[in-house]
Amino acid sequence: MADLVTVLGGTDVPAWRAATAAARSGRWVASVRTELPGPEPVPGREDDLAALVHARGVTAVNGMAGIGKTALATAVAHALLAEQAWDDVVFVDLGGRTARLRDADPGQALADLVRAVAGPGQRPGADEASLRARWQELLATRRMLVVLDNAADAAQARPLVPAGPGPVSSRVLVTSRRPLDLPAADQLTLAPLDDDVAATLLAERIPDAPPGTVRRIVGWAGGLPLALQIARAAVRRDADWPLDDVVHKLTRAGGHRDVDAALALSYDALEPADQDAFRLLALHPGAVLRPVSVAALWDRTPSEASAVLDRLAREQLVIGDDEKRVHDLVRAFAAGLLAERTPRSAQDAGLARLVDRARAQLGDAGPVDEVEVAEMIALALSGAGPAGAGFAVEVGWLLEARGRYDDAESLLSGAANHPDLAVRRRARQGLARLAEHAGRFRDQLYWLDEALRDDPAAEDVLLAGNAAYRQGELDLAAERYAAARDLASERGESRVLGRALSNLGNLARFRRDFAAAHSYFDDAERVLREAGEEATLLMALGNRAVAWKDQELPERAVAPLDEAIAIAERHGLQAERAHLGITRASVARQQGDLGRARAELHVSLDRARQLDAAIVATEALLALGDVEREAGRPDLAVEHFAEVRETAVDAGLTILIMEALERLGAIAAERGEATADALLDEVAELARRGGDTARLERLERIERIERLEPQR
Repeated sequence: MADLVTVLGGTDVPAWRAATAAARSGRWVASVRTELPGPEPVPGREDDLAALVHARGVTAVNGMAGIGKTALATAVAHALLAEQAWDDVVFVDLGGRTARLRDADPGQALADLVRAVAGPGQRPGADEASLRARWQELLATRRMLVVLDNAADAAQARPLVPAGPGPVSSRVLVTSRRPLDLPAADQLTLAPLDDDVAATLLAERIPDAPPGTVRRIVGWAGGLPLALQIARAAVRRDADWPLDDVVHKLTRAGGHRDVDAALALSYDALEPADQDAFRLLALHPGAVLRPVSVAALWDRTPSEASAVLDRLAREQLVIGDDEKRVHDLVRAFAAGLLAERTPRSAQDAGLARLVDRARAQLGDAGPVDEVEVAEMIALALSGAGPAGAGFAVEVGWLLEARGRYDDAESLLSGAANHPDLAVRRRARQGLARLAEHAGRFRDQLYWLDEALRDDPAAEDVLLAGNAAYRQGELDLAAERYAAARDLASERGESRVLGRALSNLGNLARFRRDFAAAHSYFDDAERVLREAGEEATLLMALGNRAVAWKDQELPERAVAPLDEAIAIAERHGLQAERAHLGITRASVARQQGDLGRARAELHVSLDRARQLDAAIVATEALLALGDVEREAGRPDLAVEHFAEVRETAVDAGLTILIMEALERLGAIAAERGEATADALLDEVAELARRGGDTARLERLERIERIERLEPQR
């Protein structure tokens, strides 16, 4: 009240009594001063400052709590005061969104403004119309610099700004959390400070802070000047504490009481239903608030959700025009309110609706965009309520299919020891697949053994067969594939049955029993076509194409290979597409087109490396070495084979180790190098250990040929 009494000259008892009565009634009394508050620096707002200094008429500056609206308007006013002469300077705090008080009466503010400018001896008419007319006259006839700070809404500010579009010699700056529809006013919405600007500001104000600590504070503050000021004050207040401890204390709870107090004023202005909706935003995955996902959280239609978001945006509790976002400190504020005021049952219901919507997206055959994926990851990592672990596993499998292996592993690892058998098994299966993608076959075997501890599923047994195959344990692989086939057939699991049959066919092909191989492929294709399992069908088609190639019938490999590639491209299966590219290159090489084979392999190699698919990349390198060897470039072939050997040894890929060693041994033998025998002996030892009789027979033929060479 002291400022108001000073403006009133300290003698206007009726006005004092009116002001006191207004305050007692619970209504804010506008504070009118004829001098500006002290200037504050506005780093990062230099362009806005320059633009506002050169602007004319009325400018309405809006933005969320703590964004620096008052500081910018005051800085602009000080700059204008330094540049020009003004008849009057007035700063009015309209008290918009002031805790526990209704907004200031525009009529009272008009009376105080007229009295401040015209002098205490002036007695304008008592009615608001007369006050408004007198104020408009003063704005038009005098050069006034007016700052109307903290307006609640346009209705409060409109009587205080020039009413018409005509020329006005006064300059008026209005700040508000809401965008204001004022006559002939320019609009400026303040955004959070850029991270680089915030970091520079903090480094200047806390010079002893290391870069990592600065980044941590900047991340917490999210570009909010108020939060940066709070951080600086905390460091000064607790100067005797270690800096890391101060920062930990500041950021651990997410929000801060001073930020929360500022945000509470905007929250209190909402209708009760919108307050309920705002609190639930603490559960929303990700900062981007799309109406379709928010609608699920709130149990509303997307159009209803859009309307609520618009109302929250008017109070600057969410920011953005076409794409609404929630600031991290606002989310922390919402989370505090959620814990205090929203029943746990309502929170769980909101999360359940989000999970149901995400599951519908996962089950949709169409593509899932990256924002959807990001929301699913965030939702899964948040716990997702009572259904959290199962949902996290579903998202982990989606990410595995999309080649997002690190994110998938984070989600699946968290559910690997879940008490629910189905959740635990599915998580371990996923981790085994991820280990296979990365070429970590020892890890794959570990997770498969863990999955088989419980009631073994046909898919677990099938994956164990894959691991045995990669380790060169062909008899064990055949045993597990046969067991997976029998289990899947018994339980009606068509997809696993088709995969087991296809893998048995591939083993028969590997052992050069082509009649048995094609019989298995026939059965696999029949099962998978009847079940509509296209994504698995491509494996059987690809294996059949390789069998025709091994039989030196490349023309018969083309049709199944083309069908498999079409399926992979239709379903966006990038790793499978890269692997099929290797087969296509082998067919082209067999047809004598080394140029096409080389091009196909480079494409597959690039795809596999982008996907971090170690097995496919290694197989592409092996095939590329074969092409270069046939093209008469043995040195380049040796480089590729040596890289395959090194990668395969690191990953424990016994099959590929043998393939690389056999080729290196053959080239060494052709060159008459002494290392040939040692390389081929190593291959033979690995083949005997794994029961690879076909390879042993091939090595014996090579040895017989070598023994005959001297006689020729």
